[in-house]
Amino acid sequence: MLRYLAGLLRARAPLFLLVVLANGLAAAAALAVPLLLGRLVDAVVDAGGAPSSSTVGTFAAVVTGVLVAQAVLTHLAKWLASVLGQDVLAQAREHVVRAVLRLPLGTVESTGTGDLVTRVTRDVASMSRAVRWALPEFVIGVVTLGLTVVAMVVNSWLLALPTLVTATLSLEQVRRYLRRRPRHTCSRAPPTAGSAAP
Repeated sequence: MLRYLAGLLRARAPLFLLVVLANGLAAAAALAVPLLLGRLVDAVVDAGGAPSSSTVGTFAAVVTGVLVAQAVLTHLAKWLASVLGQDVLAQAREHVVRAVLRLPLGTVESTGTGDLVTRVTRDVASMSRAVRWALPEFVIGVVTLGLTVVAMVVNSWLLALPTLVTATLSLEQVRRYLRRRPRHTCSRAPPTAGSAAP
């Protein structure tokens, strides 16, 4: 299923890249606000606790602009992800229907109605939800994590060292899990009313 989803996304590479870019920019804008507030605190300290009104006004205008940009980018990213998800959903359902129509009639009749309905509705809808919601959250998480780690290293590599060591150990544990996980899982939907016996 993952390979099929990757193929669908490759066929829609421009839209997929727009989704990733919009979510990445929204995450970067969210991280810019704490940076700007930190600069404002530094300006207040440098001014002896009494900064000029123009300095405060400039920082307030910049922070407001960044927040508006973040809101616009977040809305755009969710809209693009919804468009991509609906496109993937339609293509996946067409693929499932074409695959069923190519099967011999006896095979279709011997398969439970619940199995076919599950493949056309629940499984395809789950894949669409992953594109619309999980993918943007993944992009935002990766960008936020990456920029945060970079900022920590630039600020003080010594303070960032525990985070880097912990992240390295966690990645190694994830790799070990992926190597040892069950390769094949077989799940069958429970028979529903009206399902044909296999």
